[in-house]
Amino acid sequence: MMPYIVTSFGKISTFTIMLVCGVLVMFLLVHIRLRKDPSRGNEEAFIFPQIVFCGMAGFLWAAVFDSVFKFQENGGFVLKGITFYGGLLGASITLSLILHLTKCKTGYTINDWFSNLTIPFMGFHICGRIGCFLSGCCYGKITDSFVGVYFPDIPQYGIYHGGMKCYPTQLFEVAALLVILAVVIKVRKRFQTYLFLYAVARFLIEFYRGDDRGNFFGPISPAQTISIVIVLSFVGVRLGGYLKSNRIVLEIEK
Repeated sequence: MMPYIVTSFGKISTFTIMLVCGVLVMFLLVHIRLRKDPSRGNEEAFIFPQIVFCGMAGFLWAAVFDSVFKFQENGGFVLKGITFYGGLLGASITLSLILHLTKCKTGYTINDWFSNLTIPFMGFHICGRIGCFLSGCCYGKITDSFVGVYFPDIPQYGIYHGGMKCYPTQLFEVAALLVILAVVIKVRKRFQTYLFLYAVARFLIEFYRGDDRGNFFGPISPAQTISIVIVLSFVGVRLGGYLKSNRIVLEIEK
């Protein structure tokens, strides 16, 4: 683990460094994607400010969601942590509103933009989870497995591992994201596919998480609750589309 890098300017959090790397990777991938379709116009000038604004909104939502999930534990509404799903939901809703209100102002539709931004965002997501691993947060349960990793204690947050190994759930998620990326590259509805597959992976990984993530509904974690909602919504939409198309076919045959 390497929570900090010591420089002449002081300690710099490796999590912060990886977030910055993630932002740079995201912007680079957006630039590469848009250059493949030069006939569309100056999409970069439009979307880059929106990405920055959505990122700030996502960070705020991530902090709010974490506070809601830990309301009882903290004895009130305290902004002192972040949760990925909150950030993803907040950024997605904000982007949807911006694109709807501005009517995109480009040759792309709202669905086009979400599809175009999925792979770049996954680059940011992967960098962020590597940052989690380096900083020692989002760790797994104690294990004697060969895949276990020794994480540093973080006294300021009351985190002590007692010299025991823990599952590197951050790296489990990175591996899952790489597999999802390989699938997403080959499909048309990239954002929906990413959401569905990530929800499935996150639901399973949560069983190995050992850090405090708050409570929501009984024994399952908040992330698992959200994952279930995403999966059921995806299945519902797909099933609804299938039934609708079949009904149209039957009406034509009549």
